[in-house]
Amino acid sequence: MKRYIKLLLFFLIAFNNLHAQEDELIGYSRLNCFYTYSFYSDSTNLNGPPAKVNMILQIGQGISRFSKSSKILRDSLIYYSKIVNNAQEAIDQIIKILQAEPGHPLANFNIYKDYPRTNDVIQIAVLADKTAAYVNDSEPIAWEVSNSKDSIILGYKCYSATTFFRNRHYEAWYTPEIPVSDGPYKFRGLPGLIILVKDDKNMHRFEMVKISKSSANSPIIYKNMKYVEMTPREYVKALNDSHLFFYGKVQRNESGITLGKEDKASLLQRIKSWNNYIEKF
Repeated sequence: MKRYIKLLLFFLIAFNNLHAQEDELIGYSRLNCFYTYSFYSDSTNLNGPPAKVNMILQIGQGISRFSKSSKILRDSLIYYSKIVNNAQEAIDQIIKILQAEPGHPLANFNIYKDYPRTNDVIQIAVLADKTAAYVNDSEPIAWEVSNSKDSIILGYKCYSATTFFRNRHYEAWYTPEIPVSDGPYKFRGLPGLIILVKDDKNMHRFEMVKISKSSANSPIIYKNMKYVEMTPREYVKALNDSHLFFYGKVQRNESGITLGKEDKASLLQRIKSWNNYIEKF
């Protein structure tokens, strides 16, 4: 397991070194919403606990960003290291963050709402083969709201809504007490912030664990680089192809890290199990 994490870190750190200079400040977060994303990476194996990744929804003035908490912390460190001219300290802190929470390839979300234009929903990611993908996915989500079904979550009165999105049925709980029409991942369009959303098979679940007002400048960073534009369907295919690319690199011992026979077999099996994409086509 440690070697598996070390191998993922190799690619993540290499990405930092190649693309950090492309970061662009587009705003500051007013609300930081912390979610746990729980999911099964292998749709054919639901035994045992799901994978869990900590995520943050940064809500700013007219824009938002949703990503792994480690990625947002990393980007903040890179941004402020440029201001104070202390890159080495930032790199040391970034490595510690990635070691503590390397994340998961199926949770590699970088989603911006209302940027660069109102009603835009943009997903960007750098894949294992270094392809920088840009997905404009502004298709509205059609919700059915049930004002008669309510619950208290994190102290907020929440109401239920359901939708069918990318071949999955979802139920969401939102609170009008936080009048922000936003939520985790691409979910938005309800009259209040989405606190919890999950599909009916409980294979993908985003649940808020806390929310805080930003007491200091919390930068919202956009990865401004040369992208390959894709549709949502094309992105899922490209993501799957990048996993095959990663698989081939490990299989041919071209990953840059030496793995023993058992570790290599374990990692290859893990990569093969990455099939339960949140969007189904």
